[in-house]
Amino acid sequence: MSHYQYSDLEVVPGRAPEVVPGSAPEVVPYYKENTYNTPLEKPRRICGLNPKTFWIVFGVCTVLIVGGIAGGVAGALASRNNSSSNSPDDSADTRTSSTSPAPSSSPSSTSTTPSASTPTLSTTTVVLPTATLLRDCPSSNGTVYDVSFGSTEPLSFRKFCNAGFRHVLNGIDVINAPTTSLNGCINACVDYNDKNKTAIASGDNQTCNAVCWRNTDYLDNINQIPGQCFAYTTLNTSSGFVVTDEVLCDSAAWINQRDL
Repeated sequence: MSHYQYSDLEVVPGRAPEVVPGSAPEVVPYYKENTYNTPLEKPRRICGLNPKTFWIVFGVCTVLIVGGIAGGVAGALASRNNSSSNSPDDSADTRTSSTSPAPSSSPSSTSTTPSASTPTLSTTTVVLPTATLLRDCPSSNGTVYDVSFGSTEPLSFRKFCNAGFRHVLNGIDVINAPTTSLNGCINACVDYNDKNKTAIASGDNQTCNAVCWRNTDYLDNINQIPGQCFAYTTLNTSSGFVVTDEVLCDSAAWINQRDL
C-alpha cells in the first residue's frame, strides 16, 4: 500500500480588495399631495348663492312681481269703470264686480264690498223766527206814502194794491229781501238810493223807483212769497207809470223822482 505524504500547508484565500456594496443614501421619489387623486371641484354658486337657495329666492320674487302687476292692472280697470259711471247705483255695481271676493260658505269670513243700498239721509228741522205781515190794502190803494229825507222834500211813493210796474231791465231787481209791510219795502228802496247815490248819478247803478211787495193773497199759488220785497227801476214818463195787473203784489212808485 502506498503512502501519501501530507503537508501542513493550507490554501489561504487571496487578499485582493473586494467590492463592498455602496452605502450612500437611497433616493426616494416625492409625490405632491393629491397628485394621483381627482382634482376637487369648487361648489357651483349663482349670484353668491348655492343653486337651491337662488332658485327659491328667484321664485318668490317672481310671484311678488307678477302679483303686483296684476293688482295694479285690476286697480286701474276698477278706477276707470268707477269714473265712467254717472249713476250712483251703477258705480256701486262696478265697485262690487271689481273688488268682491268669491262667495264663501265660511261663517267667519268678512266682506269689504261697499253697500249698494241708498244712503239714509238725516234731516234736522230748524225753527225760524216768524214775523207778522202788515197789509194796509185795499184801503191804501192810490194813497201817497212820504219818506223823510233829511231837510229836503220827502220822497213820495204812490201805492197800488194788487198791481205792479214794468221792469226796464228785464226783471233785474236791485233789492230782493223780506219785509213786514209795503211801507217797509218802500223804506228799503229809499235806503238803497241814498247809499248808492254817487254810483246812480254816474250811471253805474240803477235808480230804485218802484217796488213790489208780495201780499197775503193767493197763498195757494206756488209763485207767491208773502212778505218778499222786490225793488227795481220802472219807466217814469210825463204821462205816468205803466201799471200791470200783478195780483200777487202790492206796489208803489216814486212820483217825485229826482237826483239825491
